[in-house]
Amino acid sequence: MKCKVIYPTIEIMKDHRLSYYSYLLRGFRNLGCSIEYDKKLNAESINKGFLHILAIDIYLNNKKHRIYYDWSDFQFAFKRELTLNNFYFKVECNLGHIYRYGIYPIGHGVTYVNEYFNNLEMLRKLREKKNYEYNVMFKGRATSPAIGKESERIKVIKILEKHPEFNPVSLVLYHTENRPNYKSVKNRIPYLQFLEETIHSKINLLLPGIGELTWRISETLGIGACGLMPKLSSILPGNPKNCWIEVERDYSDLVSKIDYYLKHDEEREIIAKNGLNYFEKWLSPKAQASHILRILEK
Repeated sequence: MKCKVIYPTIEIMKDHRLSYYSYLLRGFRNLGCSIEYDKKLNAESINKGFLHILAIDIYLNNKKHRIYYDWSDFQFAFKRELTLNNFYFKVECNLGHIYRYGIYPIGHGVTYVNEYFNNLEMLRKLREKKNYEYNVMFKGRATSPAIGKESERIKVIKILEKHPEFNPVSLVLYHTENRPNYKSVKNRIPYLQFLEETIHSKINLLLPGIGELTWRISETLGIGACGLMPKLSSILPGNPKNCWIEVERDYSDLVSKIDYYLKHDEEREIIAKNGLNYFEKWLSPKAQASHILRILEK
């Protein structure tokens, strides 16, 4: 398969959004695609407000395809000016996007691409030792979909703090500008330390932040750790089953599910293994790039 990928230039993306820019690009490189850059695609891309979309041209077996790669934080934020010749891939994708607009779901990325994959083999080997220090872990910002609306992350930690077995050291919310901070922690831990704490935790909370999906999905599943998240309205590619612990959207069964899987190690480890397999097949950079090329070939 002959493949050439033409990307916007890097200045279209800033700050943490560079991770999305480089995540899929890494996948095309892993597949052996030739990579070129064209600043004209910057004008076709969007990185403003709620909209974060890359316009990418792909020549597959000498045929040109335009794709849009959309990781906007909300389901309602997407580029509606589509033509029949465009292929659209969206992280926060729902059934309406699929059936009404022909949009394809695609997986989330990780926060720091190079640091994650440079250490991935080491982290997986540590994870295999099953040396657990925490029962449940979450460390992240106290984000919410809108200012004035309580963060789901705050809600969950309030629930868990009432449980005598949960260690408050492993449940931390960092300061978030313009949003209420439930637990005052000024300094974030280094990214690699966060990943190491993830592998030393029996259950890792994959809680919605600004959008329904979070970086922690790929970060946790990719190192073979067990995740927990609420039922989603967003659609993930590949129809994953039993790849993380699933709880009700209102968290009414949160404590009972955690209690159950802390007592049933074998079942929890099967879920973690399923999650790792799902990451390799659908969420890794190479898997996401392969998913796109398979659709273009059809």
